[in-house]
Amino acid sequence: MMAKTKPYTEAQRRIFYQLAAVMVCSEIESQVIAPFSEKETGKPYDRSSPDSFTNTFLNKNPEFKRAFETLGRAIARERKNQLQMAKAARSKHGS
Repeated sequence: MMAKTKPYTEAQRRIFYQLAAVMVCSEIESQVIAPFSEKETGKPYDRSSPDSFTNTFLNKNPEFKRAFETLGRAIARERKNQLQMAKAARSKHGS
């Protein structure tokens, strides 16, 4: 039987909320704003522009930006770790 998990702390829930908010902004930008803008202007929407929807949100909410950038670093680090483990497993099995 698994041990009962502890509830998340307020700080942990706040981080989840911040990351969810940024992901929703990014989703809105990708699925609504970018297609509308491209249809209206005939030009590709630049998500990396400082005044893009998500970047504007992040610049107005520094704690959300910090959490999102930390997540990005963690994802990059985990990709690297997973690749190293896959390479090690492949060499262990003689492939």
